[in-house]
Amino acid sequence: MGIAGLLVGLLVAEAVFHLRDDGAFPHVNFYQDDAELGVRLRPGASMRFGFQDNPVTDIHVNAQGYRGNDFSEVANGILVVGDSQVFGLGVNDDETMAAQLAELSGRTVLNGGVPTYGPAEYSAVAAELSEAYGITTLVYVVNMSNDFFEDTRPNLERHRVWDGWAVRSELAPESYTQFPGRELLFRQSHAFYALRRLLNQDAPRPSLLPSEGTWQDLVADSEALTRDHEAAEEDAERQSEEARLERQRIARTVADAANAVDERLRRAELEARATDGFYSELELARGHPGDIVGELGAEESRELGATAALIRRAVRRRQALIDARREQDPELAQALETQRQLRATQNRLRAESAGPVEARVPSTLEPRLQALRALADDRGMDVLVVALPLDVLVSSDEWAKYGESPVDMEPTRALLRDLVASAEHLGMRGLDATDALRAAEPGAFLRGDLHMTAKGQRALAEAVHAALESPPPLRSPEPGMPEGRSVLPTYAEWLHTPEATVRGSSAAYCETVRIREWLRVTCRRRGRSRPTAVAPAAPGESLVLVTAEAADYIVPLKAGVDVRTEFHWTDRSQTLNITWNEGAPTMAFSERRAAEVATRVDDERADRLCACHREVIRERACRNHNERYGEWTECGEPICEHAFGAASDGCFNAYADDCAALLRCTRGEGSSPPVCSEGEAIAGGIRQCFALCDEAHPCAEGTCVPWQGSGICL
Repeated sequence: MGIAGLLVGLLVAEAVFHLRDDGAFPHVNFYQDDAELGVRLRPGASMRFGFQDNPVTDIHVNAQGYRGNDFSEVANGILVVGDSQVFGLGVNDDETMAAQLAELSGRTVLNGGVPTYGPAEYSAVAAELSEAYGITTLVYVVNMSNDFFEDTRPNLERHRVWDGWAVRSELAPESYTQFPGRELLFRQSHAFYALRRLLNQDAPRPSLLPSEGTWQDLVADSEALTRDHEAAEEDAERQSEEARLERQRIARTVADAANAVDERLRRAELEARATDGFYSELELARGHPGDIVGELGAEESRELGATAALIRRAVRRRQALIDARREQDPELAQALETQRQLRATQNRLRAESAGPVEARVPSTLEPRLQALRALADDRGMDVLVVALPLDVLVSSDEWAKYGESPVDMEPTRALLRDLVASAEHLGMRGLDATDALRAAEPGAFLRGDLHMTAKGQRALAEAVHAALESPPPLRSPEPGMPEGRSVLPTYAEWLHTPEATVRGSSAAYCETVRIREWLRVTCRRRGRSRPTAVAPAAPGESLVLVTAEAADYIVPLKAGVDVRTEFHWTDRSQTLNITWNEGAPTMAFSERRAAEVATRVDDERADRLCACHREVIRERACRNHNERYGEWTECGEPICEHAFGAASDGCFNAYADDCAALLRCTRGEGSSPPVCSEGEAIAGGIRQCFALCDEAHPCAEGTCVPWQGSGICL
């Protein structure tokens, strides 16, 4: 009788507590161990869930171990991954964000949210389910309340399963005794659960355990983040200055190497002087137009003023002298090799500095997002990264339910902004859900808890749906240059490089220079014939500048890609044709024809660049191109025959009143980068602003071509 009475008493107690709890537990109680993710949900499990005075809800787990109906392969499915917020603690199966997103979008949506999971587990679930079910869209929900802390600590370390419950590793027993009926008692008995809570009421709260962070940690993190942003701006300035100084240092070493080469050529200079003139070829080959580079050699003679034509002639003669002596002079050969290596380093540094140094603070989760981006590319998925805020960040009124005085949490939103910025930097959509949930207040969150109500889940679903309907962000190009490409040569490089062979260029009074893949054509006025326009047949990464003194055209040559460009003068028009045969270009001007553009169109920007060239470069024309003794006169006023650059909005908007910076910008020198508009980025070897593009953002003009992991319109 005693045993029977005890059993009856236990059954009555169980019935009372079951009735009191309405058959619900305040925690999920159907976990099972998993060797990789720490825990999984038991397939086919169900329970009633409720706590405090929030409505009791029903939870059902499908055959795959996730909430909702069984999964099946779909043609255009959406997968949502996250933790208990995505799982939907506190709402019914059809009230979760995933379920409501399916209703809004008309697409199949799989709920991959699992309580206890963090970013590492989200990525694992995304990899697992996207491959199995043909997912085309991934919604990756980062819960601000704990994901920033959990990213570096896998769930396998944070949680263990104890009789179906997931408990913190710090609180789980090392071992326990198994006996018949243990699961029924420990997992499903409401009376026993009440007893266990009574006996463990002094146990540390999870928020006080090392594996969990608190809102105080978020505030501290946001304060540190503010300092990080300030430091990033300072670091960007420092890196830019260091890069500039390093380029200057390399430029000096390149000049020293050239001096070493010249030193080995001094003996040959006497022969060159006796044969070809009185002036120093070596000094002239290193000069700039208008420089006084030496004396004529007679006591009563004038000093020599350099011109571009004389400099190029001297460069050719210097190269001929090098070619004649290289094989017989080991020291010269070594000096030339040192010079070659230093120039290669100089070009590499210039290529690496393509584009400004970003003052960007990546989210602490950016490495995770980079791996996610790679997964998405591999699986052909679009990705939306959702930054889910704390309830007390959404509304300070939420503090009341915790019995706490309001704390200004707005600075912590920087964590969410940086997360969204990192996602968009990688070409994925980003959504800060704070504003959407604020619009749903009051009532977006459960009473006494941070989880969302059905109203909050609906607001989030609507925000996600709207974000997915909009085009994905344009991906920013990676720094540097593609293989086989280089940045635009400098003014000095163009000047000190011998002319290339372009048939008909001399007759057209045009200079043609090729450096690496770049071809430059400069056509000067001659008598009454003046250049009026240059018109490439196809848009591309080219520079055109037509001033009152000359027309300048620069284009990168790509093997197998023909180029056709129209040149116009006041008295004629000609076509520059570049064709390829067996990997080598053939470049030639066509025969003359009647002038098609007889007048140069007024161009304020071209005139401004011409004026800046005169002011900064001070290129001057000097008389006597025949080198006859006694005919030298003083050099004239500055000219702009060799001005070049991109008269772009990005440069003129930034440096219109600063000639030196404007020239650096329009010539793509990097130290004065253009300021781009929204949807643009600095790209190309000319380092100007180009519109970004991809399949979702076609070019308004031109063609979308790949560039450093992105696309630009050419």
